[in-house]
Amino acid sequence: MPKYINSKSDLEECLKIELGGLGGVLQYVPIIISEHQLKFKIINNLRRWEYHINMNHSFRAKWYRIWSGYWQTKAGMIIPPNVVDVGLSIAHVGPIIINQHCTIGKRCRIHVGVNIGANRENAPGKCPRIGDDVYIGPGAKIFGNIDIADGCKIGANAVVNQSFYNTNKVLVGVPAVEK
Repeated sequence: MPKYINSKSDLEECLKIELGGLGGVLQYVPIIISEHQLKFKIINNLRRWEYHINMNHSFRAKWYRIWSGYWQTKAGMIIPPNVVDVGLSIAHVGPIIINQHCTIGKRCRIHVGVNIGANRENAPGKCPRIGDDVYIGPGAKIFGNIDIADGCKIGANAVVNQSFYNTNKVLVGVPAVEK
């Protein structure tokens, strides 16, 4: 499992990239009153959990695991630590499920209703490997031992169950094909 956040400076840079315009003054309000505030809580706690896991801070890792789980449950999400590289962008709050053995590259944008998981074998190397700068549209399903190249755009409700190695392609349909 890759470790994307290996130092305090990595954590700060990651949070600066991902939370640039999300938090603001609302991050200090104890009641969730906006979607941006909830996305801030989800990403902030996920990245801090990853940092403390990777730095072997067991007590703090458990603390952020609890808070990350709390905020993800409120939003109906399951995003395990050390799966998504720096630049995660969640378009809207809603059900997003990602298998713990997947690998997702930098600057990935994920919409609501996305499911990224295993086919039959739930093991490292048997789940999707998604490249950098990939856009995953609402309701997309990605599963199996597959690779998706950098810069691909996966359309709404597409079912991707085979590898696509050509960069910057649009994948649409059930099953997905290149356009």
